[in-house]
Amino acid sequence: MRTAPPNDGTGAVTNVSNVQAGAGAPWVLLCTKRAAAPLYLQERVKPQFDSITSPNSSGVFENDLYSFGGRWRGEAAFGFWQCAFGSKAALDAANFTAAYTAMMKVKGDGQRKLGIVPDTLLVGPDNLSAAETLLKAQQNANGSSNTNFNKVNLVVTPWL
Repeated sequence: MRTAPPNDGTGAVTNVSNVQAGAGAPWVLLCTKRAAAPLYLQERVKPQFDSITSPNSSGVFENDLYSFGGRWRGEAAFGFWQCAFGSKAALDAANFTAAYTAMMKVKGDGQRKLGIVPDTLLVGPDNLSAAETLLKAQQNANGSSNTNFNKVNLVVTPWL
């Protein structure tokens, strides 16, 4: 990603990345507690599930035809890209710390610090064990204190 020079026109455009290279299962570090969120969901009509199963219905009575359906209306959109950091690198302490630090160091126009602090780690099933080891174990494998213990919330989704 690119950030613009200061509003007064001085300075140069600088390249900034919110992606960590790798070939593994993806994971995403998010800052969700700011006014400008990384993702937005606007729900216009709440999910509604309907079924036609009554024997009084002609389709059910005559043909044993049961119908099930659902309805939802809304929109999802990307927001403030600085509040998300994606990675396909191995989910370990070194890569997690690098992503966490990179998010905290992001600056805006005029080299102004944005004050982003990650609070959520989003992982899929392939990274569940690594994420739990990273965030839920009070001690590392060598017995020392785990500095990442409960550092961020863990969210697991089968869609990642």
